Amino acid sequence: MSQQALITIDCINEMLHPDGKLSQKGYRSFLEQHQSITHINKTIADARANNSLVIFVSLGFQENYTDCPSQSLLFKNAPIFEILRKNTWSTSTYEEINQRDNNIIISKNRVNAFHHTELDGILKRHGVTEILLAGCATDLAINSTARDAHDRDYNITILSSCCIAANDEDHDSSLRLLEKIAVIV
Repeated sequence: MSQQALITIDCINEMLHPDGKLSQKGYRSFLEQHQSITHINKTIADARANNSLVIFVSLGFQENYTDCPSQSLLFKNAPIFEILRKNTWSTSTYEEINQRDNNIIISKNRVNAFHHTELDGILKRHGVTEILLAGCATDLAINSTARDAHDRDYNITILSSCCIAANDEDHDSSLRLLEKIAVIV
């Protein structure tokens, strides 16, 4: 029997909360304009009602940032601004997202949700064959995770109204490319 999993990526304070440093890069205005939180929470509720696996994957680095890639254009300033440390306000799920204590929560330290995480093992143990992707950012974490999931032979559905980007152009261009490997709804 095949199983479906909803994977919600990087719905963290640093990216979505009005006080988050990264939310100022456009994510906050995008989610407000597109009512992304409402769509994400409805999808989470639907997944729970259908007994689908609900997984939250959040970006976070060790307290001393030893696992933060200093050469990365994307992450190199995290230690300078003291953001994206595991188990802090910065990497906690944004309070408006309907996460529960019994949901599976995975921490990652790269863009891709599969990179050196237990995600693939969890999906395989639960017999998951279809992945629904939601979260932030469409052009980064959603894109990278969808491509990796494709190469791991999962069926992928990207929930466009549940994805957040810095702007409409990044969101739309990423979805156009991803429709070659995923169903976009």
